[in-house]
Amino acid sequence: MSDPHELDAVVVGAGITGLAAAFRLVRAGRSVAVVEASERVGGCIETWATEGPGGAWLFEPGPNTILGGAPALEGLIADAGLAGERIEADPAAAKRYLWHRGRLRALPRGPLGLLATPVLSARGKLRLLREPWAPGPPTEEESVAGFARRRLGGEALEVLAAPFVSGIWAGDPEKLSLCHAFPRLAALEREHGGLLKGLLRAGRGGAGGGGPPGRGLFTLRAGLATLPRRLADAVEAAATVPGAGMHAGTPCRRLVAEGDRLRVETAAGTFRAPRVILAVPAAATAEILADATGGASRALAEVPAAPVVTVALGYRRGDVAHPLDGFGFLAPHGEGLSILGCLFPSSLFPGRAPAGCVALTAIAGGRTRPGLPDLPDAELLALVRADLARTLGVTTEPLLARIRRWLAGIPQYELGHDRFVELAQAIESRLPGLTLAGSYLGGVSLPDRVAEAERAAGS
Repeated sequence: MSDPHELDAVVVGAGITGLAAAFRLVRAGRSVAVVEASERVGGCIETWATEGPGGAWLFEPGPNTILGGAPALEGLIADAGLAGERIEADPAAAKRYLWHRGRLRALPRGPLGLLATPVLSARGKLRLLREPWAPGPPTEEESVAGFARRRLGGEALEVLAAPFVSGIWAGDPEKLSLCHAFPRLAALEREHGGLLKGLLRAGRGGAGGGGPPGRGLFTLRAGLATLPRRLADAVEAAATVPGAGMHAGTPCRRLVAEGDRLRVETAAGTFRAPRVILAVPAAATAEILADATGGASRALAEVPAAPVVTVALGYRRGDVAHPLDGFGFLAPHGEGLSILGCLFPSSLFPGRAPAGCVALTAIAGGRTRPGLPDLPDAELLALVRADLARTLGVTTEPLLARIRRWLAGIPQYELGHDRFVELAQAIESRLPGLTLAGSYLGGVSLPDRVAEAERAAGS
């Protein structure tokens, strides 16, 4: 292609954030190029649909579900023409399990259920009752563990809060920053004077802001990867000027300011635009902007991340002793398991496993078990199978098994994360027209990422 291409905007990164931003821009009539290093679009959203033993299987090695009620994400799905592809989770999704003292126990579904759950001792429950009189927040930045310990006690931290954090962030609660990783929890305490009081007043059973676990969970009939593919198709279809559209398999080398434009240099050519959205990981952002910032951006490479591996497994229904009547289970660190937990996708949605079979997705790694994603396939699979034998009563060979490593991992909003937020703001001020929209800013959930895309497209 000829150089340089003059466009209204360039988006670097074809994960959900970049694609959602590009989709909004082309719907507003802008000429847009999307540059993506990988040949595949979607980033962490990936769907495996395959014919295997017994028939058709469908696995999601990245995000598995969407929690309804997030306006930006709901609107994006509708505008992409996918509202008719939405399928709601089975009511079983409301039930979650915890591996505790050698057995799976159902987790409480709301604040009052904490007082009846067998996963807490009588002493732990008495400590919960004192939560309304817990001391207020410290003046310095507080970790998630510090918050849970202060308000709920050490036992609730170890048994409930820590595995909850692992399930969302694959992170270490002693390191994660409360105000950045769980801003809604901080807001509940600030606005209501207590956590349980805030949850009860809000009518919620969880900290995510979307109601009790399971309510409003949905996916797309052919998998969540349908959404980024649809967005990419729309961006490509809207390309009416040279250089616009999708450019997969095209790594971005650097970005520099050039007059009133930003110049994006890629492996396949150069683009110029008054607006650029960098929706790539922190480490990639650091390198792309190194020249334009005099090396200041390189500090972004210090944003920590939690490497994760998912192991998709298929079994005959009769080979799994557990009823699989729930969303899945979490495994607290120190309870003797290698994995962080396991999801039961075929219990939630139709079409995930052939008749008479079940699909499981085990998750391992994170900040507390960082070496597991690096294990050879055979060794990793043996550890996972041993854990599933203990927890779910699975003793047979799986009908199929597939491993997906996310070595770049989940960005961790740990104590001191303010410095990265401030650096990003300083870079944007230094380079007018640039918006940083990687998942190291603004949250890691799908609703957070789409909300960030809307912000980037409208800025």
